Amino acid sequence: MSIQAINKLKDPRKVGFAREMLSSFSKRPRYTPSGLYVGHAGALEIDVTRIENVASRVIRGLFFHHTNRRVATGNQVSVFLGQFPGDTKEHIGALNEVFAALCTQPMRVIGERVFRYSYLLDVEFPDNSAWWLSFYEHRNLIGVTLGADNGVL
Repeated sequence: MSIQAINKLKDPRKVGFAREMLSSFSKRPRYTPSGLYVGHAGALEIDVTRIENVASRVIRGLFFHHTNRRVATGNQVSVFLGQFPGDTKEHIGALNEVFAALCTQPMRVIGERVFRYSYLLDVEFPDNSAWWLSFYEHRNLIGVTLGADNGVL
């Protein structure tokens, strides 16, 4: 974490976030890929629900930005952080196909090395879209919007 990022936590508006982050800090054992213990290191518990909610709002905002339409009430926004519904081969295969298609799209950059994304809009089902969000060049997730008509991307 950079000094600049740490200094931002001093902002009175960030006090709650800083407290939550510090309360989730702990030391945990670390192991090499082959299973050898290499000591303890600091670790943060990640509030997956919070990340999913933020990513969902980002996707809703980008959807509006690119379509001039809101994600309709009743339509679904799903975010995948490496945990797939049911972890079935079918779901993982479908997400791999979506990701492969997203990789063919140009990446849009907001803030140098801060946020990048690519997206696909479904021509046949205009409420369906797929999004690849990349934060700080190493925190990646896939999100989709699905219309009530249940069309498939």
